[in-house]
Amino acid sequence: MANVLRMLQDSDPALLTTIANAWNVKIDPRDRDGAVKRLAEAMLDRPRAEAFWDGLGDDKRSALQLLISNKGGMPESMYSRLFGEIRRMGAAQIERERPLEQPSGPAEALYYRGLIGIRYETTAAGPRSLLYVPPDLLDVLHVHKTLYDRLDEVEEDFEEDDDEALVL
Repeated sequence: MANVLRMLQDSDPALLTTIANAWNVKIDPRDRDGAVKRLAEAMLDRPRAEAFWDGLGDDKRSALQLLISNKGGMPESMYSRLFGEIRRMGAAQIERERPLEQPSGPAEALYYRGLIGIRYETTAAGPRSLLYVPPDLLDVLHVHKTLYDRLDEVEEDFEEDDDEALVL
């Protein structure tokens, strides 16, 4: 599987800008090499990646977990049946459709956030596209943090609120 840097190098300029917006990274689209390098560094920053993971909704985390549990990749046709199609858009369509704010499904939300990439392979049946999670991104994402971990945080907050409510 391709790493984050390779995935970004293979990406359309409009997709790079969208991913940079999702990660809150300022890039200069005219300097493609610099933009790719800066974005890859930001995405592989462990605290930033963990915060990004924590900000994902449960539907997106579940969709990503399935891909991870399948050795980090899966045929796009199979994945899209479960989590929706990924519309490949150019700059004008991205601006119009706003896939970060209004994705067609969890797969598209992950794609336009740079959490999954698309690569192609040739099989005996012909060419097919595969969705994958870059392995170096897996190393920094907090993928083992679950809803149960967040329940502990909520319980602590609830207990603090209860203590405050008892004091008159």
